[in-house]
Amino acid sequence: MNKKLINRIFISVLYAPSVIVLLYFGKFYFLGFMMIVVGLSLWELFNITKFPSTVLKVVNIIISMLGVLALYYNKFMFVVLLIFLLFSLNSIILMIFYEKNYIKNLFLSIGSFIYPALSVGSLILIREFPKLGNIPYSTGWTLGILLFIGIWICDMFAYFFGVAYGKHKIFPSVSPNKSWEGTIAGFFGSVIVFLIAYKFNIVHFFNIWDYMIMAIITGVFGQMGDLVESKIKRTVGVKDSSNILMEHGGILDRFDSLALSAPIFCLYLCLRFIN
Repeated sequence: MNKKLINRIFISVLYAPSVIVLLYFGKFYFLGFMMIVVGLSLWELFNITKFPSTVLKVVNIIISMLGVLALYYNKFMFVVLLIFLLFSLNSIILMIFYEKNYIKNLFLSIGSFIYPALSVGSLILIREFPKLGNIPYSTGWTLGILLFIGIWICDMFAYFFGVAYGKHKIFPSVSPNKSWEGTIAGFFGSVIVFLIAYKFNIVHFFNIWDYMIMAIITGVFGQMGDLVESKIKRTVGVKDSSNILMEHGGILDRFDSLALSAPIFCLYLCLRFIN
């Protein structure tokens, strides 16, 4: 067994159980974890896009982490105010000290607050969803773990079926290894997960259509999230967002599928179940 494979297995063994345990306890345990994930993801994004100011990187990360904290307490107006603060600080500092590529860096700083900060951070809203209704707190763990499992199974089906049968490339200029065969298999992998969840009534207030919409969110938008991050990396000419997880790449590489699927799932929960 070569070193790369050993490293990949080692990170996988640590990653999945850690996420499951932190999701289970929720509250400040999962909040702290997500703030770290958001902070590291932003640092990776700023590095690969060559954002010019280290001080401004740190300031933007702190403000974005405060945004995740505001999500935890459902202080959505505070999130809006933080966007205004980000715009004001970055527009002034970049104009005075870093005039080159001003527009690109200004909108990168604001856009990063949405992706990956709030988009990945919306996992907090899913875990804390029971606070918004008369629902047992443990239900948030169930919703979160279903989302993670749906994404993981989708990725596994897409990878193995793509390797074995993939002949028709879906978007070679963005991700040359992704095929239609693997993508379709990934979607059906998600469907299988949520059909099983429906069979065992995992979420007591979900009906069959709720599970199928969740399958679409993980099977379609999860894979699109992966393509979005691949496009970012292709644009800046890097393979991984970082090497912090060795053969698994960076933190952003691990949460790219959730960056699109989590906020859409959160939006669905709010529209469907919050009056």
